[in-house]
Amino acid sequence: MIGSSEILQLFYQVLLLVVMLVPGFIFRKLKFGEEKFAKGLANLTLYVGQPFLIIKPFLTDFRMDIVENMIQIAVFSIVAHALFFVVAILSFKKVPVEKQKVFRFAVIFSNAGYMGIPLIEAFMGSEAAIYAAIYQIGFNLFIWSLGCYIYSEDKKYMSVKKMFINPATVSIAIGLVFFLTPLNRYVTGFEPLNECIKALSGMVSPLVMILVGFHMAAVDWKTIFKDFELYKCIFLRLILCPILIWAALRGLMIVGLCSEVAMKVVLISSATPCATSVGVFAEKFNCDTITSGKLVPISTILALGTMPLVALLLMI
Repeated sequence: MIGSSEILQLFYQVLLLVVMLVPGFIFRKLKFGEEKFAKGLANLTLYVGQPFLIIKPFLTDFRMDIVENMIQIAVFSIVAHALFFVVAILSFKKVPVEKQKVFRFAVIFSNAGYMGIPLIEAFMGSEAAIYAAIYQIGFNLFIWSLGCYIYSEDKKYMSVKKMFINPATVSIAIGLVFFLTPLNRYVTGFEPLNECIKALSGMVSPLVMILVGFHMAAVDWKTIFKDFELYKCIFLRLILCPILIWAALRGLMIVGLCSEVAMKVVLISSATPCATSVGVFAEKFNCDTITSGKLVPISTILALGTMPLVALLLMI
């Protein structure tokens, strides 16, 4: 399914993303920006960069095999997040409540959008980026329902509207319109518009990693080695959850219910670091923002080693 050269390629792509942390880290250390700057950059990424990142791979001609893979990945994305939810709920029972919420949220939700889509595109090709975008369906269904409930412990914060109407799902819907109709040819045939979409989608990875580096500069590195539960959370997110979903999909592959492409996309997406939403939601619901601020940058750095290791499972 995958060779050693592909493992090295994945390592290289993750390394590129980790290196992009450095400018953001330096930027904050030199006091060139404050939290308002970071929030503005986050909104720019969410409402401008992400839609184009998701729409771009859908600008291709319709093929039935792509549709079949998309359906599989949409289903497996929901299954994966349900599985991760079970792992999260069974963990951290002895941890203080505010920290417990952050850890459980971080176990369930990975950076499969901002980091996963460009990573999978670079690793597997432009067509695979469609599948990486489709993986966001499960992410958004869960983050606006159980994700909100984990932090708030109040069902009133569970938003059915946001589950289906948010920047990612709206972008997927627009992308599907292009994919299912000849409209994509008009977009790709108009070179200025096509190049604009490519440029705007290409800004997502640098901006997100700069943001992670920016927040990393605020971490008290003297305390990170004393928090065992933090590393337990990162282990569950980066190692255990991907292994569990690999085992489930491997069983389905044996009986012919999971394609090789679906296995690769779902495994790599599930092996990405803690989602940047961990900190956003912690701040929104007044939870432990200090812990959430550590999880994203530390898990991103550690993913440099864990993602190629998890990818070795594709050789089995």
